[in-house]
Amino acid sequence: MVTPFDKATVEHMDDESVKNPEKWNVTMCCGRCNSSHGNKDLIEWSKTDYCKERNINEQKVAPIIKEYIKKYYK
Repeated sequence: MVTPFDKATVEHMDDESVKNPEKWNVTMCCGRCNSSHGNKDLIEWSKTDYCKERNINEQKVAPIIKEYIKKYYK
């Protein structure tokens, strides 16, 4: 059974993409991850129980997210 959480969604990696849509910082992710991310920044979100339980971390995310983290957090 497919639920809304299983569907692909557009993830705003930070609030800048909402305020300034021409700035690149969006990616696709499942609805469940998008919902759990809420308004946390990516590093904060990656340290949540949700991510720990699913083994989601900076090394295992998609290349586009790794690039974003490297550009904006390092």
